[in-house]
Amino acid sequence: MQLRELLAQPQHLPAIPALVQSLIDSFGREDVSLTAIGRLITTDPGLSARLLRLANSAYFRSTRAIGSVDDALKFLGVKMARNLVIGSGLAAACKPVPGMAIEQFWRYSLATAGVARWLARPARQDGELGFMVGLLHGIGQFVMRSAMPQDMLRVDRGVHALAARRAVVEREAFGFDHAEVGAGLARLWRFPEPIAHGVGSVPAPLAARPASPVAAVVHLAAWRARAEVLGEDLQERLASQPRAVAAAVAMDGRWLPALAGVANASGETAMPDIAELTAGLDEIIGPR
Repeated sequence: MQLRELLAQPQHLPAIPALVQSLIDSFGREDVSLTAIGRLITTDPGLSARLLRLANSAYFRSTRAIGSVDDALKFLGVKMARNLVIGSGLAAACKPVPGMAIEQFWRYSLATAGVARWLARPARQDGELGFMVGLLHGIGQFVMRSAMPQDMLRVDRGVHALAARRAVVEREAFGFDHAEVGAGLARLWRFPEPIAHGVGSVPAPLAARPASPVAAVVHLAAWRARAEVLGEDLQERLASQPRAVAAAVAMDGRWLPALAGVANASGETAMPDIAELTAGLDEIIGPR
């Protein structure tokens, strides 16, 4: 099966809510207002309630209760509030598929998004862009597992679904990988090109043309999230550190939790524990 054929089968693609599509379309509007976004979000009571729970979660550390969608938008900002609602809608649209350890997958994706948002600052990138690319970067696996379940299960026998080599093995087996599928999905859903290109470039950011610094940040975040979710020990983590990718975005490596308290070249202290960076974010995916 070719990539184009795969993406032309709507029965295997997540069906996103109309609200999510409207919010994605708003990315291209420079004049989008808090009022307009708030009006959109309140059309879906379930997603509105989830946004409020996220705004009040430990992740954002609000010093007061956020009681309305308007308050949440003012507190979070349009970009982050939109990311959270889109993420919630996409997570709900991605149904369980053969071979997918769905709770582990979302734990990994949320960890990647949270770490990418934190790393974006010392890497001088857009944190909200990093968050969205981090959340989306593995979503192509849902489509591949739905459309070609037996083929994907055969790949699973040789390489874990979250392994760093996964995309390489998929390309060898099928001629394309889950990141390319995810980028294709992002374009079908009309995400801005920096998001779609970033998603497709995460496995090999140094080969991306044009360059995608945000993909490099997410690649680093995925490495850190993978180590946490798969339970790698410190030596395994350090041995697999993607140093060339880190160098491409001027990250000197001292952001690692193993070196907590040491300032990096950008003047930032080492990254907090992943549990702190993702506290409350599981509300994005809700009960499963």
